[in-house]
Amino acid sequence: MEWSLRQADIVKISDEEIEFLWGLSPEAGGKKLLNEYGVSLAYITLGPKGCYAVTASHHITVNIPSGIQVIDTTGAGDIFGGSAMSQFLQYKKSPSDLTEEELTRIVRFACTAASLSTQKHGGITSIPNYENVCHCMEDSAQ
Repeated sequence: MEWSLRQADIVKISDEEIEFLWGLSPEAGGKKLLNEYGVSLAYITLGPKGCYAVTASHHITVNIPSGIQVIDTTGAGDIFGGSAMSQFLQYKKSPSDLTEEELTRIVRFACTAASLSTQKHGGITSIPNYENVCHCMEDSAQ
């Protein structure tokens, strides 16, 4: 696992995985990934508490939308990772060039998509469509 972390520029890892690997908090684990492994952007998912994301310039925490009734978490981490990557690629920037607002938008989208996916059974069958994620983000911003 640690070899793979040294090969990655962007890492999605859970708080439980950081605890397992190093016995650290999400914040300390994020710092370790950047400083010791050369990661440029780390998403540390926090289960029902959202996500902590860190780059050399920014660190943010984004909560999941309120009112989510969890049925099945299968695939939520993968949906988070894919959603975050799809949003990141739209900026056409390196992780170090992201603004705090852009990083927050990426993480908020990914948290929303992953959260919505937990309201259905299964992995692939629970992937929310883009419009539903955007609608949920608009609703939670109000």
